Parts: sequence; structure tokens; C-alpha cells
Amino acid sequence: MTLMKKLTLSLLLIFLCAGLTSFAMADTTLTFANNPYGVTGPYNFYVGASSTVTPLVCGSDQNFITPPYSWSVDVLSISQMDGVWGLSEADWADAAYYANLLLQHPGNATFQNAVWNALGFGGAADSSDLVPPGWTASNMVFYIPAGTENNYSAGLPQPFIGTPEPASLFLLGSGLVGITVRRRRR
Repeated sequence: MTLMKKLTLSLLLIFLCAGLTSFAMADTTLTFANNPYGVTGPYNFYVGASSTVTPLVCGSDQNFITPPYSWSVDVLSISQMDGVWGLSEADWADAAYYANLLLQHPGNATFQNAVWNALGFGGAADSSDLVPPGWTASNMVFYIPAGTENNYSAGLPQPFIGTPEPASLFLLGSGLVGITVRRRRR
């Protein structure tokens, strides 16, 4: 097989894996498992049909849920968040920054309140000056109640922010391992 064919096949496999990962993240169901830190996150969820608990950060303080409450969500990346619920991509990125800190420091009320404030649920939406320049939310995933991208009612389940679910990462990783193994065999 020529080098050009190998390169083309490798790129095709990478795009296929990336496409399947995006497809797997298009929409899913969140099932609330528990809140080990009370009203301060992160909260534990089952994402889709997974039996693995995934910690997620609450994006709104407007609704209270109890286990095993479940609802459909659209799973979006930061590049899809501009205009969701009338907020800018910068507001969602700021919220994701604080959500990331909360995932690293569970139970920290300051970080949870900063998420809510960044999205305007503690007052007006505010793009905070405390977010370091150059920080990107590209590694974060946004779980928005299905069909509510353009508006929000306090009676709906709130949005949640987290890192990509393990199944998506596994899919991408297994594709990359497959490419590497195939390449080494030749």
C-alpha cells in the first residue's frame, strides 16, 4: 500500500471516529443519581444508558430535582453555545471555567455561585474578569434541556456542565488505538 493510501485511510478513520463521537453526543438523557454535596455541586448523573456515575455542575438555581428524575438533553460544545438562552458564548465559557474548578474542588460554594452568576441566575449575566486570558472551554460539555436552546422557564430542569462522558472518550481513544495498531502491523 502506498504512503498516500495509508495517509488517506488514516485520515478517514480519524474523521469517522470524530464523527461518531459527535453523533454520540448529539442528544441523550440525564438521570439524577444523587447530590453528595447538598445544594453545592457537583451532582452525580447517569448519562444516557451508562451505569457509570458522571459528576456535573448545575448551571441554574431555578429548579430542584430529586433522584431518579430523568430528562432529555441536547449535548452541546462551547462552539454551539452562542445565543443559547440569550447568553453569549463568553458567558457560557466563564460558567464552564468555574464549573471546571468546582469539578476539581467539589462542594465549593464560591465556585458554584460563580457558575450561576456567570449565567445570570444570581443576577445579570456577567463575563467575569477573573477568568484567565486564553482559557478555553473546548474540553467542556453542556447538557441543555432538549428543545430549550432559545428560551428557558424556571419549571424546566436546569442545564448542567461537565467534561465529555467516558463513552465518547472511549470511542475516540479506541479509534486512535486501532489506527496505531494497524499502522504498526504494516
